[in-house]
Amino acid sequence: ADVDGDGILSVDNLAKVFAKKLPEDEALQLAKDLDVDGRGKVVLDQVLGWTERCANNVEFLDRFKMLQALKLPVLVSGVGSDSQLSSYLGRYTNAPIVLAVGGGNYDIGRGIFQEKNYSTYKGGMLEAFGKLFAGNVRMFQYPNISPEGDVSENVEFSSGSTEYLHRFLVEQEKIVSIEPTYMNSFAVSKESNEPYRGQSEDVVQLMRNGDDEWQKYVPDEAHGIIKESSWFQ
Repeated sequence: ADVDGDGILSVDNLAKVFAKKLPEDEALQLAKDLDVDGRGKVVLDQVLGWTERCANNVEFLDRFKMLQALKLPVLVSGVGSDSQLSSYLGRYTNAPIVLAVGGGNYDIGRGIFQEKNYSTYKGGMLEAFGKLFAGNVRMFQYPNISPEGDVSENVEFSSGSTEYLHRFLVEQEKIVSIEPTYMNSFAVSKESNEPYRGQSEDVVQLMRNGDDEWQKYVPDEAHGIIKESSWFQ
């Protein structure tokens, strides 16, 4: 398809490639979505994602192996925002869509309520959230577990307006906080939730230090893959 070998395809030509596997309307829409800057062209590396030159190939494949060992489904995509993800998923199902966030030291205020992250949208954060929560889309917010084992909702906002927007979305049940009642009892109780308290950066540091304590924060099924890959050593 790339006749001149410049590594770039027009949206129409890319749609023709996708149409070999997808309905024409879906193929065209997918090609348009990949044209992120609206130039009518798409760089092939953006479509291919990984190349043999990519140093992260092995690392990502190892992550997939771990998820496979945990028997968890994986969707690999180049989608870079929650609003694009909900639009993408909405094209393939009429069922309710739920995006889950939270856990660890995640803060939804920093995660999705930063106005600077929506500078590419003409309507800013409001436009992005309108697309994110269009149709039957909701976001489930998993609580945080502190180093002391306390379960709480960790929310901090950079401005009062973003706090009001969060409150509105909660009242509209577009953002739903997962109550401890619906959590695994092992994660709720201080007596047993130590494996859920570890932050990713802390676990990585334990690995780099050669401290086997990291293993209590990682599912047993993933231990072998991490050791075999010699991560962070």
